[in-house]
Amino acid sequence: MSACSGAKATGDVSLAVCASKAYAAGATTNEKVTCAKCPTGYTCENDKCCPTKEYTCKMQYDAGRFGTNGKHIPNHHYTRYFYSTAYKSCMLFTFYGMAGNSNNFPDYNSCMKFCKP
Repeated sequence: MSACSGAKATGDVSLAVCASKAYAAGATTNEKVTCAKCPTGYTCENDKCCPTKEYTCKMQYDAGRFGTNGKHIPNHHYTRYFYSTAYKSCMLFTFYGMAGNSNNFPDYNSCMKFCKP
């Protein structure tokens, strides 16, 4: 969770989502990332470090991993979409809830809206 988004360290990343519907920096790793320390490829948006189109849409998808203890929690994974530069379209993948990267959208339409050239 990004602490600047007000999210709790419960694995609920929904509170650290940018306007693009991509996750803010630190959202899936329980890290506190302030706008003063946005990583490369991110900009400050409503007190969150949000990924730029140029940075996000060129990344390969990353399915992430299960919780910090490494144990599988039944039904604790998410159907998400990533942008594929090879196909110039968004494609389905399974996100496991932690880590991953910003090329990770809740639905096809938000992915295409953000990444479509």
